[in-house]
Amino acid sequence: GAAHSRLSSCALETRVAKRAEPRIPRRASLASVRAALADSTPCHPRFRHTDRRPDLTPRPPRARAVAVDMSHPPAAVLDGGSYEIRAGLAGDDNPRYVAPNCTARPKQQLRVLVADEIYSIKNHAQLEISRPLERGILTHVGAQRDVFARCFGKIGTEPRDSRCFVTEAVVAPPSARKAMDELLFEDFGFLGRVRAPAPVCAAV
Repeated sequence: GAAHSRLSSCALETRVAKRAEPRIPRRASLASVRAALADSTPCHPRFRHTDRRPDLTPRPPRARAVAVDMSHPPAAVLDGGSYEIRAGLAGDDNPRYVAPNCTARPKQQLRVLVADEIYSIKNHAQLEISRPLERGILTHVGAQRDVFARCFGKIGTEPRDSRCFVTEAVVAPPSARKAMDELLFEDFGFLGRVRAPAPVCAAV
């Protein structure tokens, strides 16, 4: 008797479940499908069908707070070329120091002239000039060190308390980049360095 009653209750539940299922014809329109679903047994709210369409309107990005460290002075900017070097500080409209990117030694003398010091000699034919860059690529680290040191003194920046932005050639090899990093970090002790191709900075 108990088994027979259980089978009868299971059959009854199966019939109720089949009746609750919506009947949708094979070739039905969207409106008929929605009507059939609306007349069926309500399902869980998570899976309930709604007519609301998703909002695809682009929204502006959320503003994020960016921490700005004002404890360090503005970064030094160095735009070095094969002939001329321009130096300044971040935020300036124009470079603070423009001079030849070279060192020179008068013939039969031991003193070395750096950057704009060569203007003190009227006859440049008496100078033995050394240029640190050839076609924009660093080849003479010692000469570039002397030029950078004079640039930092002219623009009034302390390398160990600031950062540096330098330009480089588009086709600069890894060895030249490594030599420039060693010059900036080991010789001058900058806190950080950013480099960018010179044509990109000129275009901006």
